[in-house]
Amino acid sequence: MIILCNGMPRSASTWSYNVCLRLLSVEFSACSIYAGYNEEFLGCVNRLGANYRHLLLKTHTLDDVSRRMLQLGACKAIYTYRDPFDAIASYMRMFKQSFEKPHCLRFATPLTCTSYTNRVAPA
Repeated sequence: MIILCNGMPRSASTWSYNVCLRLLSVEFSACSIYAGYNEEFLGCVNRLGANYRHLLLKTHTLDDVSRRMLQLGACKAIYTYRDPFDAIASYMRMFKQSFEKPHCLRFATPLTCTSYTNRVAPA
């Protein structure tokens, strides 16, 4: 079984990954499960070979191979989503970023941060 825990940053994707890992561990032998973070699906699978019966990957992006695997039904995905304004606020608080310098975010635009700031703390 192949499961991709995929989601936008700061959307509880790590939490969903940990829940999946716990459920898999209860159902299957821990030595038959590979679990980890990897943004490159094919490279990860090639490195693992046939050593594991179950693969659980946490990722924030899907590459072409993983998207195709999903389309073919060869793997399952669990996607986490969070309101983008909340995800931005979470990122900025977690990494102690200033709302006055929104360009520091890697997944948000200055316009989005300005809009968020105006929504939360209007002038």
